[in-house]
Amino acid sequence: MNLVSYRLKDGVATIAMDDGRANIMNAEMLTQLIQAFQQAREDKAAVLLCSALPKTYSAGFDIKVFAEMNPQAALEMMKAGGELLYTMLSFPRPTVALAAGHIFPMGLFTLLACDYRVGADADYLWCLNEVELGIVPPLYAFTLLKARLTAAWYSRTLCTAERFSARQALEAGVFHELVAPANSEAQAWTIASRLAGHSAQAYAGIKDRLNSALAGDIKAAIDGEQTLSHYESMLAQG
Repeated sequence: MNLVSYRLKDGVATIAMDDGRANIMNAEMLTQLIQAFQQAREDKAAVLLCSALPKTYSAGFDIKVFAEMNPQAALEMMKAGGELLYTMLSFPRPTVALAAGHIFPMGLFTLLACDYRVGADADYLWCLNEVELGIVPPLYAFTLLKARLTAAWYSRTLCTAERFSARQALEAGVFHELVAPANSEAQAWTIASRLAGHSAQAYAGIKDRLNSALAGDIKAAIDGEQTLSHYESMLAQG
């Protein structure tokens, strides 16, 4: 099943999530996103990451995987999530994200892994709700959140499971700008196109200096924690 579409135009690859429901980030969705970024790398294109669904960016990880008590399935999904973030942070060309709908954990992480983030100034919510679900986020998530969110919001989002507004996302550092919903897609495209016009060599070099330490820390977190024994222990504890 195609959960991700890829469209290349004028040096910008639009990668759009669409599972027809809520863009639940199971292992299949995450793998297709990784493949789309790999294709964009081959095409030497900038990326515009978005959702094809109205009012929803992503519902985040598929929590049913944990309810099934299958350590291997949990490992495959969570490791794929970390590998996607590493792929995005290591991507040498510009990455722009557009969110015009509800955002839950893994969806939020994909936003934060992009170079520039545009939000629609609309009535939708975002949160990190793992604590109310009884789930401890992976170490790679903490690493990314600490690097991207302001200090006060870093602890607040993780500990409270509060639902926040788009305006609060701007304050927290999730977005670089908010745009009227009717203009958000055009604005995100304009930014991606403008960034794609910069020197590829210079952009890659600057991005490497910006992200190499963070990408390395995320890779280390994946290698250190994303193991079958970790999920066997976690699921056994309930």
